Amino acid sequence: MNPNDLDALDESVPLTKPTLDNIMGYQSEWQDYKHYFDCFLQAQNAKPTTCEADKLETNSNILNWMANFQHSLQAPFAKDIPIVQQYWARKKEAIIKKNSVSQPSPITSSRKKN
Repeated sequence: MNPNDLDALDESVPLTKPTLDNIMGYQSEWQDYKHYFDCFLQAQNAKPTTCEADKLETNSNILNWMANFQHSLQAPFAKDIPIVQQYWARKKEAIIKKNSVSQPSPITSSRKKN
């Protein structure tokens, strides 16, 4: 199995049709892929959101995936799709922001001890 296929299984983006076909071991019809794609979007939208990074996986992002269905149908890997690259950049920023807010700075921590 291709490392990009394995990586795609771990992400919150839909697999591309070529990736899904590779994982399943046969060429699916575009209608079969559309069913997978729609179910993926429903599952993402049903996920609970607890932080900004989670919110990127639902609501407005669902519209982005829907608008880019043709890219997912044709691109060899999700990482090749510009909207996926933008999503990963926004998610990384949200995670960094969350981590910087949730962890007190050493200066603040040492002041509280005194």
